[in-house]
Amino acid sequence: MEFGDSALLVEFEPRIDPLINARVHALSESLRNECPGMIRFLIPAYHSLTVGLIDQEKDGKTVTDLIRTITRAKDEPGKLKEGRHFVIPCCYEGKYAPDSEAVMEHTGLKWETIVNLHTSGFYRIYMMGFLPGFPYMGILDDALYCPRKQSPRTRVHASSVAIAGNQTGIYPIDSPGGWQIIGRVPIPILSKDPALPCLFLPGDKVQFKAVTTNQFKSIKTAFNSGQYRLRPGR
Repeated sequence: MEFGDSALLVEFEPRIDPLINARVHALSESLRNECPGMIRFLIPAYHSLTVGLIDQEKDGKTVTDLIRTITRAKDEPGKLKEGRHFVIPCCYEGKYAPDSEAVMEHTGLKWETIVNLHTSGFYRIYMMGFLPGFPYMGILDDALYCPRKQSPRTRVHASSVAIAGNQTGIYPIDSPGGWQIIGRVPIPILSKDPALPCLFLPGDKVQFKAVTTNQFKSIKTAFNSGQYRLRPGR
């Protein structure tokens, strides 16, 4: 369907599902490869794809027909593209977890249980938004379900780890935010390298590893001195 005067919106089944998300990214990759001269931008989300057109009047029908052809040909369940695996340290203590009391109250769980659940497995990165480099990851254990804050913070520290609904994410920069902050990672997830400005890509998987405040400080110091680097595994 048309989305404004210079874009198309392709919507799949409206739910958070890894196979649906795989179809979104497969369509995005196909369009990028098959009609680069017509596409201004591609924005994949959980279950939709926004396609920005260079000239909608000229190319809109061509791209729409191509989308229909691709989606019909790939109407079978999506295939998960295996991304990289990261195990990333996270401190869930003290000032790094300012919403710990609120999360315990909402879930009825002890903090140790919350940390154990949050670090228990890998989360798939479904999409990037609302800030450059913000990874939307899921799916959280049902026991960790928490709503967004009724009054968002005016400032969330960069590298803060947060949960909202059945999602978890990492704030890449200092910014306002309404998710529940439960920890912080000691390394930035953005870089100055234009070839890889963000540590993560959609399809990657992330597991958090709990570290103490002292370990957090040591890792941060080592990273700043070039002695620590987070490397993906498989």
